[in-house]
Amino acid sequence: MMLRFRKMMAVLLAAALTLTMLTACGGGGSGRGSVDAKVKLTNDINSFLTGSYPKVEYDKALDEYAKTIQASIKNDEDKRIFDTLLEESHKWMIEVKIDEKTSNEAEVVAEEIKKCMGRADSKDYDWSIGYYINPKTDKDNNVIGKDIYVMLARKDKTKK
Repeated sequence: MMLRFRKMMAVLLAAALTLTMLTACGGGGSGRGSVDAKVKLTNDINSFLTGSYPKVEYDKALDEYAKTIQASIKNDEDKRIFDTLLEESHKWMIEVKIDEKTSNEAEVVAEEIKKCMGRADSKDYDWSIGYYINPKTDKDNNVIGKDIYVMLARKDKTKK
C-alpha cells in the first residue's frame, strides 16, 4: 500500500512540475530585480561556504521547482513524502525563517545548506540553488520577515 502511495505521489509531483514548466513563461510574475537579488544572495551565500564546501550556482529553474513543492505541501505527511522523493532525486528543500532580528540572511542560509551538503561527499558534486521567498507581514501589512524555501540540487561534476 505504501509503495502504491509513493508511486502516486511521484506521478503527482511530476505532473505538478510539468504544469509549472508550461506556465512559467508568461510575462508576469517576478521581475528582473528579484532574479538579481537572488543572484546576489547566492554570491553572498558562497562567501560563507568556506573550507571543504563547494560553491553553489544559482539556477532560476529551481525557483519554480521550490515554489511548486511549497504550494503542494499541506501537512507534515506531505512534507515527509516530498522530502523522500526529493532526496531520491538528489534535491533538498530547506526552509529558513528570517525575522527582523536576523542580521545576515545569507549566513543563516549557508549554515542550513552546509547541513545538506554534509550528507554527501559534497566536493564530488556540482551544486545548484534556487529560492522561493514568502514575505511575512504583520496585521498592518508591514513586512516583518520572510520564509526562504531553498531548493538545493546536486549532480555529478562535469569533467573539464
